[in-house]
Amino acid sequence: MSTNRVHTGTDRHEPLSFTYGRSERPTIRYRSTAEGTVVEFRNAGFLFAGDDITELSGRLRRLVDAGHTRLVLDLSGVQAMSSDVLGMFAELHRRLEKVGGCLRLTRTSPVVRDMLRICGLDRYLAVEPGCEPQARIA
Repeated sequence: MSTNRVHTGTDRHEPLSFTYGRSERPTIRYRSTAEGTVVEFRNAGFLFAGDDITELSGRLRRLVDAGHTRLVLDLSGVQAMSSDVLGMFAELHRRLEKVGGCLRLTRTSPVVRDMLRICGLDRYLAVEPGCEPQARIA
């Protein structure tokens, strides 16, 4: 079953791993700044597909393993996400704390902020809705 299909709302048995018509898979781009490593999510409007989340999680873990211990996740391109993504953020936060690092979530949508608040992650993660990285990644 392909995960790159437009959900029409007619088939109630569709898994949540569709991508709302997006033709590209989500990716990350990053750059080092004085505030840390700014990580920008691309093509990630709705993060529900398990394969996409697994791939993004692996890329973020590799950044930490490579010594990027102050991560600033720019979530401006994320409109909604599954609880698996919240778990990924919690695991990333724990991994960074173990090495003396930190995780900040910036430019979060109201839906994402609500999700973080409802599950209590906003008490552990730095969430900054209006904070913008100094410059967008080209």
